[in-house]
Amino acid sequence: MNKKILCLLISLSIATLTFSQSTPHLDFNYQRDFKRFLDYTKDNESDLYYNKLLYKFLTNDSTLSSEDALVLMIGYTDKPDFKPLDDLLKEKEICNLVTNSNYAIAIQLAKKFLAKHPLNLMALQQITIAYNSLNMKDSANHYMKQHIKIMDAMIYSGSGKTPETPIYALNLADGEYFTNNIGYDITKKETNWNKKGDFIEIIQATNQKLTNKVLYFVIQHAKAKVDNDKANSDAYNKKLKDSINTLKIEQRKKQKQIEITDEDADRIQSNTVNNNESATTNSNNTSTIISPENTTQSTTEEKNKSVPKKDDSSTNTKPSDPLEKSGN
Repeated sequence: MNKKILCLLISLSIATLTFSQSTPHLDFNYQRDFKRFLDYTKDNESDLYYNKLLYKFLTNDSTLSSEDALVLMIGYTDKPDFKPLDDLLKEKEICNLVTNSNYAIAIQLAKKFLAKHPLNLMALQQITIAYNSLNMKDSANHYMKQHIKIMDAMIYSGSGKTPETPIYALNLADGEYFTNNIGYDITKKETNWNKKGDFIEIIQATNQKLTNKVLYFVIQHAKAKVDNDKANSDAYNKKLKDSINTLKIEQRKKQKQIEITDEDADRIQSNTVNNNESATTNSNNTSTIISPENTTQSTTEEKNKSVPKKDDSSTNTKPSDPLEKSGN
């Protein structure tokens, strides 16, 4: 079966269930019910406990209602693997593989992705197409049921006819996938806030009969997760950068201290040598000053060395006595 035909069959089956009903079965109010349903999924004693609902979903349990599936989708927003921006990239990668008929690789990648993102609308659709293209009907049927269950839960969440009654979309682009699945081509899309303060995607679309439709999808939870992830990432990067800068500063300080210490050591060593030399000199000088005899002797010896030595005769001759001369 051609993948386009399969997509059309899926779309028609969904569309028949969708807008043939004027209002959804559930009076779901996003602001009122989102947190309440999320709390249910965290209570392991509740029938709406996340793991219980997930098991039913993965095994295609027929007792899993559309309301249950909606609660399951809300519960998933609290899981660490819910990363709307990262999911977009993986969705496009899987879709491109299927478009290029790389079915085996697409199945391998989609199964790995669905292991942590079991409610991803695009991945469920693409793996269904890939299995069907390889004529693996049972596997295709298994994932198609899960895909339809997510679509039903979205329909169940709201009419999507006004900004205040939007359809719940788990991921950022689920509104676009939903619109294509019901047989409409998107002509314009934008985002805004409704009067309740919820972030919504607004999609204008038309079908082959040229019927125009405007649909509203609430993606407040996805935007909040993106903003939170970005804030955490920015905070982490800033903390990491600050830590690196602090480490660099400490290293500089340590290096500077080492350099100063070396300089001080050289200076201290130099001063020690000079002081020792001065001390030796002073010690010699001190011993000379303390001994007067040495001083006198040293002085006399110096004088004897400096004054030429005279003959003994000239030294012992007495000067003539003037009185003796006058007496003669």
